[in-house]
Amino acid sequence: MENFKMFYAVLRYIPSSIRMESINIGIVVHIPSLEYSHFYRLKNTRRVASFDDEYDKDFFKMTIDSLRFDLNYPTDTDQSPLSLGYENRFNNINHDSFLQEKISFLSNGFQFSPIQILQTNYQDWKNDVNGLKKTFLYYDRPKSQRITRREVEKILSKNLRSYNLSNVQRHPDIKGDFSDEAIFDFKVGNKYIKALSFDYARKSTMATELKSALYDLNQTISKKKVSHVIIATNDDYSSKADSPYEEFSNNLKYIEATYDNTNIKLVPLSEFRQALNE
Repeated sequence: MENFKMFYAVLRYIPSSIRMESINIGIVVHIPSLEYSHFYRLKNTRRVASFDDEYDKDFFKMTIDSLRFDLNYPTDTDQSPLSLGYENRFNNINHDSFLQEKISFLSNGFQFSPIQILQTNYQDWKNDVNGLKKTFLYYDRPKSQRITRREVEKILSKNLRSYNLSNVQRHPDIKGDFSDEAIFDFKVGNKYIKALSFDYARKSTMATELKSALYDLNQTISKKKVSHVIIATNDDYSSKADSPYEEFSNNLKYIEATYDNTNIKLVPLSEFRQALNE
């Protein structure tokens, strides 16, 4: 089955340039080989209103409609009359650069993440789109549907396959002290990559997972087995008031400062490609 690339970028709403807090409000998907592009918006706009005290409903809708006009191909039925005179705006829909050219400029408060790529095929691409929507449009999901560590790892795997790297190793042979399972999910060159999720129904389960990850990292780095680590996690990881993200991040910084020549990055999936290339 022939594989092809799926490009995607997450749209964030950042109401304050000082606080720089953000919420994911959409994701655009582009598949050049299928001549397909679509912007999927967050449906739960009440969450946006509660996130921003100065939320302007009309301006927000105008921005989203503008993105739909620029990005959705085939064109949405309700916007077809607006296309008169702009029929050529999708002439490069089959080019890899289409998305980059379309999302470079946005009004204040709206910002796309760096473009990511994953490998898919004709049989799986719709399921992959639904997986991306589930992962990044967090507030449209029922609370019962959690983003598991395995789902983060699955997206990472598809991302890595799309990069056509020759030095990707799955589950490198570094095991923890009390288990035969590999600590890391991937290795690219000298960088060890681990998938992680902060999206757990039970805090006790999450605490166990995070403590285990910190212990394994500290032990592995102290024994000089690993020096460069990327931990990729679900987006909206710090959106809840009781999120352990900050505490976990501070523990990683402590480990990094303790050992010389150590580099640890904690990044959302929407920024993984850039972290890998640094």
